[in-house]
Amino acid sequence: MPPFRSTRKNEYKNIDLTSYHSKRFREETRLSSDFVPVFFQAADELRLKSKISLKHSIVDTKLIASGRVEDVDKETKSIEREGTLALPKNDVELQNAFDSFVRDNLAPFAPELRSIKRVNDSIYRFFDRAFKMDVDHWTEIQAIVLTDENRQDVVDTINRAKELYQDLVGRGKHEVVQNDEPWNVPENINFTIDSVKKDYKKSIMNPYYARTGTNNLSLFEEDSNIEIKFIDYLENSKDVEWWFKNGTRDSSFFAAPYSENGQEKPFYVDFIVKLKDGRIGLFDTKGGIYARTAKDRAEGLAKYIKEENKKGKKLFGGIVVESNGSWRINQNSKYNFEEKQLSNWDFLNL
Repeated sequence: MPPFRSTRKNEYKNIDLTSYHSKRFREETRLSSDFVPVFFQAADELRLKSKISLKHSIVDTKLIASGRVEDVDKETKSIEREGTLALPKNDVELQNAFDSFVRDNLAPFAPELRSIKRVNDSIYRFFDRAFKMDVDHWTEIQAIVLTDENRQDVVDTINRAKELYQDLVGRGKHEVVQNDEPWNVPENINFTIDSVKKDYKKSIMNPYYARTGTNNLSLFEEDSNIEIKFIDYLENSKDVEWWFKNGTRDSSFFAAPYSENGQEKPFYVDFIVKLKDGRIGLFDTKGGIYARTAKDRAEGLAKYIKEENKKGKKLFGGIVVESNGSWRINQNSKYNFEEKQLSNWDFLNL
């Protein structure tokens, strides 16, 4: 059972919105055989062969991991890192340490065994090609890679290879697709123990929790100042029946499709608002530079609303900004934002 759970109120009636999400591809989370040649390419770009020192053996793995050895005279001493990693004393422990090193450098790819072995294989093949070190030298290769003198150059090569791999497999593989089922406000949303409970009466989720983050070791609410002001505006509106603060992931939350630089993406608007007259408002609050860069999302949302209303929906909405004590909304098919000139923006009256 999660520390905090917010539950949808019983008064909710389905609104059945058409929603979208990004289609996930296997290559985006796992490494395929395409990774090996791009690792070679990365190694060539970074001149890895000329940087690698071959003067190390399993004994030198007292330098292993990203931390420091507490006592270099005692091979059994643990090494300070994100936990404690015992010094490898045999081939099995060295293999485990090598796998751990690769796992720690896999992000954003899933740290699953198949991807770990793919990177391992790329490293082994590189050493075979560059130094004629075949399968009989794998233990020696592991020790060479894990020493402080070499590990950063190998990490840099892995990181560059991941970039090349994402460029290679990412072409044409990102797609926004319509959810199989109509979207409705989730019945339950779970929150971590460091979330903040807020007393909002018109939130369709009860209770309302604000997620938190840390900045310079201080805890802060992830709801921005403009979002908090907009919630206060919704709470005080006589026309608002309920509001929902949307999330930003997968098909659990509402998203409209839009296109940016030729790439389809899901637009997770900040708020879904039900009015007493039956209309549904889709609002995304913005301020400053974020309002200036919202053109693609705003035009995608306007197109979505127009198409859905042709099917009988009662939707309206757009990018919302606060200006001189008033809330202004862009509902135009073409988006333009000039902070000191909002005459083409409507006043939002709820």
